[in-house]
Amino acid sequence: MKYAWILLFSLIITLTAFGEVAKEAPLKSWGPKGPLCVRNTDMFSLMFLTFPPEFPKVLPPGKTLFAANIDIVSEAKFTENVTYDYELERFLLRYRKGLKDGSEISFALPLMTRQNGFMDSIVNWWHSTMLGSHPLPREILPIDGLRIHVVKDGTVLVDAAREDGPGDLSIMYKRQLWEKKRNAGVIRFGVELPTGNPAEFLGSGNVDVGAQVDSYWKLSKKLHLYLNLGLVYQGTPSVLPNARQWQDRELVALEWQLTGKDSLIFQTDNQSPTWHTGDPTFDRAYREFSIGWRRQLRDDLLLQVTFSENNDFVGGEFADFATDIAVGAGLEWYF
Repeated sequence: MKYAWILLFSLIITLTAFGEVAKEAPLKSWGPKGPLCVRNTDMFSLMFLTFPPEFPKVLPPGKTLFAANIDIVSEAKFTENVTYDYELERFLLRYRKGLKDGSEISFALPLMTRQNGFMDSIVNWWHSTMLGSHPLPREILPIDGLRIHVVKDGTVLVDAAREDGPGDLSIMYKRQLWEKKRNAGVIRFGVELPTGNPAEFLGSGNVDVGAQVDSYWKLSKKLHLYLNLGLVYQGTPSVLPNARQWQDRELVALEWQLTGKDSLIFQTDNQSPTWHTGDPTFDRAYREFSIGWRRQLRDDLLLQVTFSENNDFVGGEFADFATDIAVGAGLEWYF
C-alpha cells in the first residue's frame, strides 16, 4: 500500500500515547512543556528551511531527544488563476543531541504524501457546525479533489500532482544565550540540504541557511510565554519560480499549565510569503493559529495533539492567509 507508512506511524504514536495515558499517573509536577511543534503547513513553505518550535533550552551534554510528529493538512483555496486543493500528510522525524561544550545539534527529516485525501467531508462538517456555512472555495471545489495549479500572464507556473517521498534534510546548531529562573533564550543556526525531489515540490533543490532566536518568559505560576524570531535565506529553487530570497518568521505561544503534567497552548505563527504567484490574494504573509494539548506522560515521554486554522474561525489578528485546517499529534522521547 503506497501510503501504509502514514497509517503505521500514526498507529505507533496513538498506541504509545494511549498506553501511557491509561497508566496510573505518578504524583509528580513537571514544569512548562514548551511551544507546539507545528509551523505553517503550506506545501510551498515546507519546501524550505523551517525551525521546529522547541523549548528554548539546550539539552544537557549527552542527553538525546527523538521526536515523531504527524500532521494532516486539508487545503482549499482558489482564484481565477490559482487553485490550491489538496491534502498533505507530513511525518516529521527529529533527533537532538546535547554536546560536551554545552551546545546542541539536531536533525529533522520530513516524509510527505500529497493526495486527494479524506478530510474534506470532516472539514465541511466542522465549518457548518462552528461557522454555520462553508467558506466559498469548499462550496465550489469537488470533495476530496486534487488540483495545485498556478497561472501567471498565461504561463503555467505550477501544475502539481499526487506525490509522496522525503523532503529536505535540516541540520541545526543551538547555543544558550541566557538562562535565568523566569526566562531563557537560545540562538539556532540551520542549514537545509536538498534531499527532497524538487520536481514533485517536496524540496527546493537548493541549500537554505538561517538563524532564529527563541525565548521563554514565565508570566505567572501557570502562564508561560514563548517568542521566536527568525530569518532564512532561501536558495534559488530549481523548479519553483519567483521564490523570495529572504523570509522572516515569527511565533508567539502562550502556555497555560493546567496541571503538573498537562498544558494547553495557544500559538500564532507568522511568515512572509514563500514565493510570488502574481495573484495578490495569495502573495501575502501567512499567519496560522494553533491550539494544542501537551501532556508529560513520563519523565522521558511527552505527548502533543494540535489543531490549526486560518482566519475562518479565529480572525485576522491571530490567523490570516494560511492552510485551511491542519490536525496533528506527536511524541517526544528523552534518553
